[in-house]
Amino acid sequence: MLKKIDRHTLNLSSNRIKPILGMTAEKADSFHIDKAIDKQLTKSDHLIHPLGVWEIFPINRLLQENKAILGDNSVLEGSSIMNHLAGCSYAGVLAATIGVWLEKKVDALFADNEYLKAVILDAIGSEAAENTIDILNTWFLEEQGLVQGQYTKRYSPGYGDWNIEIQRDLLSLAKAERIGMKVNDASILIPRKSVTAVVGFKENR
Repeated sequence: MLKKIDRHTLNLSSNRIKPILGMTAEKADSFHIDKAIDKQLTKSDHLIHPLGVWEIFPINRLLQENKAILGDNSVLEGSSIMNHLAGCSYAGVLAATIGVWLEKKVDALFADNEYLKAVILDAIGSEAAENTIDILNTWFLEEQGLVQGQYTKRYSPGYGDWNIEIQRDLLSLAKAERIGMKVNDASILIPRKSVTAVVGFKENR
């Protein structure tokens, strides 16, 4: 399932960007910073193009090895992801991105020594990517007709002991090439402002 998300549905504001910048409560009221963030939020409008995809798979467990298989041969292993999916029969594999345009602008700003603008815009991109996967997750649950108690929270590689090397498999499972996502040799997602996640649930609706 491929979804295009309206950029203006993302919950982006100065107050949500400041914590990403590591601002303390004392600094959070700085008029100068507020103005700089608001300016970059406005400029980010045409740089953020949220897209998401998901696919659903039965969970086949190898209990003795504490592993699970999704699809033909994608192995999920690690105590954190296995505990997270305990009691679930199916898994939704989600992938979301805001595209490459914002990160290209960030790189250009750094190259021009516009460090404050670059750092702020990069933080906006991080928040936009999290917003995008949150919205995608909500739509996924709604379309499956799932209610509280039937599903887990979304869980991403890098949480607990779940190795990020699984990223390549997750992109393949979600068919994330449809939205331009890929992964490099270090298992870093491309575009950089992208997220993958797995949501477990008890019934396939």
